[in-house]
Amino acid sequence: MQNNKKVKLEHEYPKLNDSSISASNAQAWFNHNLLENKDLVGTLKLKYEESVPYKYCNMKSVFNEDLIKCARDEIIKLNFVQKETDIYSYHQSGDLANLDGLGEKEQVLLPNLKSLRDAIYSKEFRSVVSEITGCGPISGIRTDMSANIYYSRDHLLLHDDVIDDRKVSFILYFPETETGGNWNPRDGGALELYPSIDNTSVPENSPVSFIPLEWNQMVFFVVEPGKSHHAVQEVVSSSEKTRRISIQGWFHYPQPGEDGYEETPKSIITGISTLQQIQEGDELAPYNPYTNNLSIDDCQLLQSDVEYLKQYMNPEYLKESVMKQTADLFADQSFIQLGKFIKSEIETDLEQLIKSADKIDGLDKPQIPTYGTGECGRWRARGPPVIRRYLELDSTTRSNTAELGKSGHDELAEQLSTLRDRLFCSEQFRRWLLAITQSVPNAYRSLVRRFRPGADYVLASPTGNNKPTIDAILCLTPVSSIGEAEIWKSGKVGGYECYLTIDENDKTASVYKRTSDDDPLLTVPVFGNTLNLVYCEEDVYKFIKYVSASAPRSRLDIFNEYQID
Repeated sequence: MQNNKKVKLEHEYPKLNDSSISASNAQAWFNHNLLENKDLVGTLKLKYEESVPYKYCNMKSVFNEDLIKCARDEIIKLNFVQKETDIYSYHQSGDLANLDGLGEKEQVLLPNLKSLRDAIYSKEFRSVVSEITGCGPISGIRTDMSANIYYSRDHLLLHDDVIDDRKVSFILYFPETETGGNWNPRDGGALELYPSIDNTSVPENSPVSFIPLEWNQMVFFVVEPGKSHHAVQEVVSSSEKTRRISIQGWFHYPQPGEDGYEETPKSIITGISTLQQIQEGDELAPYNPYTNNLSIDDCQLLQSDVEYLKQYMNPEYLKESVMKQTADLFADQSFIQLGKFIKSEIETDLEQLIKSADKIDGLDKPQIPTYGTGECGRWRARGPPVIRRYLELDSTTRSNTAELGKSGHDELAEQLSTLRDRLFCSEQFRRWLLAITQSVPNAYRSLVRRFRPGADYVLASPTGNNKPTIDAILCLTPVSSIGEAEIWKSGKVGGYECYLTIDENDKTASVYKRTSDDDPLLTVPVFGNTLNLVYCEEDVYKFIKYVSASAPRSRLDIFNEYQID
């Protein structure tokens, strides 16, 4: 009878005895006589030197086939926990370094997995990795790896792996498919590699290398701050039997007492890591100051204001009784949602234009889009992807995939820019906002954003706010049925906006812990033609969860922030 017991691993960092596996045992694990095959290692080194956008090694058929199948069978016995934050969603085991800490009964269940770990960290294989990468000595006593399973919709956004004293990152693949055959690249899950802009630590908006996964394949590269930018493409297969199974791990710098140990390795302190870039943030866009002075006493709309706003807004929200009720609710909650906010004639036109744009761009199907989709006319990809990626109307930022879209969607761009400029940037809307929030807006910034399924997101990161703001975000995503409304509301396809605070003392932790341990202050799913008004202190972060390729269509909004005193 098959033993289906799940083995749970705790997160600890026991040290591996550098001599725990003999050279002969290690050699038995590898194909092609890898540990002694100088010609093969030389060929891999040559390919490594020629690879772009940075140097990496892609080794295929690495391990003995029978042994790696046994290791895979043991991996799926492990206890996996779903992990999800603003930057990723996948299922992870405990740290496989702790295999030595298991009881005898549990160790009996995982003999091949333990041998695989020991072979990877053996002196002989570490020498091969050092020879190919030229990275110098690697620790033989610090092990750091875990098993991951990516099901449909799971993903890992751009990062550089720079945490603590990691030196080389590696991934070993054990993919499973419904048919038992090779992994289909159309099912996603590829490793994406991003170049840096010129000689900076900032990544380009789109990757230039894609490494499809194969059975018994290992990819590794040197971890470099602001350079080793990579991501895991979303898995898009609808079959639960299609799973991207892998071991993700790192070789570390030599530890105290090992040859090559340095107290502060130079390469750790050069470059700006993605973690540091996220923590520091950037100025999303400059604020535009209002030229006219307002006071709290100016909260009554003039009839001319009402007539002006009626051109764009649902007239219900301009009635004194409705405005009073809205203001009272906002005062109690610091948040309110106003459905059917734009007048129905404009809403109908925009719905048709948005649906047409998604159909033209192929964003109405559950598939990973080609990078550059929708980037033409007045639309540009906005980055950097270490913090955000989406299409922005009239953006002045550069993109390495500009002008690859099929249509500029000129009529859609014109209607959206009209709403942005004539409604949300107007003095009349400023006074309406004052009446609802009882706060005086002194400056504003306004962006039209389109989030493509299978591509776009915003991470929780500072954006230059040093004062409280009122957010007024008009979500214009068409929701055509109850079924569509439910799937957006469930959060399974992302696209929701989340407000949270981040522990400032957690600076040394992995970027991936930033939101998993903090309860959000507010989560707002996608609703069509809905204005979300939110009061935000300057220390509140916000993100928009990566929009899954399985989302019904793109998420489109007009994002407005109004600074108040």
